[in-house]
Amino acid sequence: MVNIETTRKSATLYTGVMKFQLVGLNPDREELSDILGVDVERDSVYTDTDREGNPRIRLDFWFKNDEYGVINNFPIWLIDAPVKKSSNGKTQYMGANGLSTYASSPEELMTEKFNKWIFPDRRDNYPDFREAYVGEAELYQMLIALFKSDTRNQNNVIIIDTPWSDIVGGDLSQLTANLRDNMYVQLLVAQKPRETDNGTKWNTTFYRKVILSEGDSLRRLSNSLKKDEESGYPFLDNYQGGFEVQEFDPTTAVPQTTVEHVDSNTARKALNI
Repeated sequence: MVNIETTRKSATLYTGVMKFQLVGLNPDREELSDILGVDVERDSVYTDTDREGNPRIRLDFWFKNDEYGVINNFPIWLIDAPVKKSSNGKTQYMGANGLSTYASSPEELMTEKFNKWIFPDRRDNYPDFREAYVGEAELYQMLIALFKSDTRNQNNVIIIDTPWSDIVGGDLSQLTANLRDNMYVQLLVAQKPRETDNGTKWNTTFYRKVILSEGDSLRRLSNSLKKDEESGYPFLDNYQGGFEVQEFDPTTAVPQTTVEHVDSNTARKALNI
């Protein structure tokens, strides 16, 4: 795996919601050098196995914002294994519109509670609903935002026909064939602390639970952050308490390690969120 941080030039750090252009997916050394504008010495390693021996792949979606000079990757790990059951024994299922949810059985998904927003696959020889693989929901979330897919329309869905095991093995041909340079998403940019011998270093990161299409409102993002906070697991990477783009001020930031084990109200106040 390439240590990208050592190849980057120093630049002003920012926080806030920005519009990003997709500029690459799992680029090789030459492609990544072109994206970063620096010489990357070797190819990244994207495939390996998890602790249980299951094959996995890291999908690095590279995004760029020209206005503020922010270039960063958005990694999504895919594993050739189903998502583990929840604490109450429910299974994560995928619907044909790329949305996922937890339910006790496929039959439960056909009830009115679910079928208003997640619907089955109507193609021949495909199951109505199927068990989700690790990382699959995150991948579809990204694709829905990039393609501006209407998840309420049964005639406008994103379908990946490549077998999951092949994707995890490195076959990204279907994905890359459909990605274009004029694809944009909105992402919340934050700064994540890392302790070094020379003090705290701040690295650009993204809030990963919500990826917005270019024209989406910020309501879903705001609601998701609020739910994180209410559940006791607030988003700890520092975005300076707002969605407006602003220069990052590390003098007012609290490193993640000082707040990750405290209650949500204390964490919120410490991070100004």
